[in-house]
Amino acid sequence: MRASNYDKFPFVPVAAKTDACQTGWAAITGMLRSALGAQPASPDQALVLVVECYPGTDLKQLQHEMMLALQPAQCLVADELYYSPAEIDRMVAGPLTDDPVFGRMNGLTVANFFNPQRLQAAQAALASASDQLTIIVGTGATLVCPAPTLIVYADLARWEIQLRQRRGEVANLVAEAFELFFRNIITKYPGYQAHTFNCVGSVAYNFRDVLTQVATAHGMTVGKIIRSPIDDLVSYHLDAAAA
Repeated sequence: MRASNYDKFPFVPVAAKTDACQTGWAAITGMLRSALGAQPASPDQALVLVVECYPGTDLKQLQHEMMLALQPAQCLVADELYYSPAEIDRMVAGPLTDDPVFGRMNGLTVANFFNPQRLQAAQAALASASDQLTIIVGTGATLVCPAPTLIVYADLARWEIQLRQRRGEVANLVAEAFELFFRNIITKYPGYQAHTFNCVGSVAYNFRDVLTQVATAHGMTVGKIIRSPIDDLVSYHLDAAAA
């Protein structure tokens, strides 16, 4: 039998220096201040720190800590330069279709979600900052300033994103999808509230807290939400054989 080459403990090696990893806002912003100070000065170019963010990053905390420690002349949030939610809904209506599950592949990128007028206004404000520090944070921050003085990437683990979604701290696409599932499918069944809601699947299982909240909000009693049916099937047949 061929030996498995699956890496159960993947990792990314980093430099072994003691200052390679910083913990805490004071240490992180201190390193950023040093990195900005090490960049060659250019009188005709603004000093710009761009923090490109993975969706789910706490932008309010990030903006607060950066402004407190680095004292920039201005801090721009890329997410505030997007089209309005209603405009985005119209933009994606075609690719999403009316189907609650399936959509169409499309060529939309983050750049398509920026309002051109808002983006131009932000870039004009950036150009007028001259030699003062400007910080840009958010998803798509590098599109606001493609050639900044320094780029930082703010990332976080998927599990942390899920926890933040469950606490309602970030936009919860999962909850919205479950809500649409109930509104478009479950609630169409006559007398659906008289039945117990059970579900099988990894998505339902991993987000069972969110799914339970949505089901309860629609007046349903929640039964079992399991990752895979095999465990319960095995238990059923074992119990039947023992009876």
